[in-house]
Amino acid sequence: MYLVHGGEPLLVQEACDAIIQAAQRQGVAERSSFHSDTHDWESLPMHLQSQSMLASRKLLHVRLWPGSLKNRAAKPLQNLAAMDKGADIVLVQANDLNPASQRTAWFKALAGASVEVAASAVPARELIGWLMRRAEAKGFELTEAAAKLIAARTEGNLSASAQEIDKIALGAPAAPVDRKQLHEAIGDSTSFTIQRMIDCALGGNAARALRMHWRLRNTAASSYQIVAMWRFVLLPLQAAAASPHPHRALQSARVSQSRIGLLIGALERCPADLLNAALDALASADAQCKGAALGDPWRTLADICVLVSGVKLPWQTGAYLKPPWHPQPRRYS
Repeated sequence: MYLVHGGEPLLVQEACDAIIQAAQRQGVAERSSFHSDTHDWESLPMHLQSQSMLASRKLLHVRLWPGSLKNRAAKPLQNLAAMDKGADIVLVQANDLNPASQRTAWFKALAGASVEVAASAVPARELIGWLMRRAEAKGFELTEAAAKLIAARTEGNLSASAQEIDKIALGAPAAPVDRKQLHEAIGDSTSFTIQRMIDCALGGNAARALRMHWRLRNTAASSYQIVAMWRFVLLPLQAAAASPHPHRALQSARVSQSRIGLLIGALERCPADLLNAALDALASADAQCKGAALGDPWRTLADICVLVSGVKLPWQTGAYLKPPWHPQPRRYS
C-alpha cells in the first residue's frame, strides 16, 4: 500500500505515475479507480474485494479530494488501511491535504499501513537546481541563466516549468541551452503565433482564432504562456471598459498606438458581461495551469477566444459558469 500526498500537484502525480508503472512491470495487469468526490464511500471495500477473471493481481487507485473528506470518510479509510490486500496494490493519492486532515485518525492509519511519499513543494532556493536536473533527465543541459529565466517566466510554478522543459526537449538540443537559445526555442515564434491568435479574437474572427488556438496546442505551445499573454490584453481592456475615455485609458496602460484601434473595436463587440466572463475564464485557466483547479486549461482558453470575439457562449449568462464538459473547478485549501 502506498500513500502519496503533498502540496505540489506535479510531484504528487509523477510519484503516482512511477508507482503505477512499477506495478505494471511486476505484472499487475488490472487497475481500478475510486474518486472520493464521485463515488459512494460504502463502495470502497468492493473496489478492492472484487475478483478479476483476467488478472491475478490488480491495483486500486484511490484519489482523495480535500472537499470530499467529511466525517463519513473516516471509517472507510481506516478499514482500508486495516484490510488484508493480499497480492494487490493500493495507491492512495491525496493532493494538498491541510494540516488538520493530516492529524486525523484515518490519515495516521493510512500512513502507518503504507509506504508514505510526501511530495513537498520545491523551496525557491532549490528551484534552479531542480530545473537543471530535470533538463538533464530529459537529455539536455540547461545553463543556470536559462533556468533562472524559466523560473521567472513561470513564477516558480513547477507544472508550467516542466511544460517549458518538455518543449525544449522536443528540439533535442545537443549543446547546453542558454538564455539566447531558450528564447529561440520557446519564445519568439510561439509568442508571434499566440499574438496572431489573440488579434484574430480581438478582431471578431472567432473561428480563425480557435483554429490557431488548437494548432498551438498540437505544436506543444505553453498554455501558461498563453494565459500570460491574454492577461496583458484583457487587463487594459477591463480598464478601458470602466473608463469614460477608453482611448486615453489604453494609452495610460501603455498599449502601443498601432494596437489601440484593434482594442477599441473589440470593446464595441465585447460588452461588459462577455469581458467579465473572459476575465473569470482567465482566472480559471491560470489555476488549471498551476494544478490548483480541475479542468483542461486549453478548453478554458478556447472559451476566451470566443468571448473576446463577441460571441456569447450557450451556458454564459453574465458570469463564467461551468460549461457542460467542464468538471467543477476544485481549488485546494
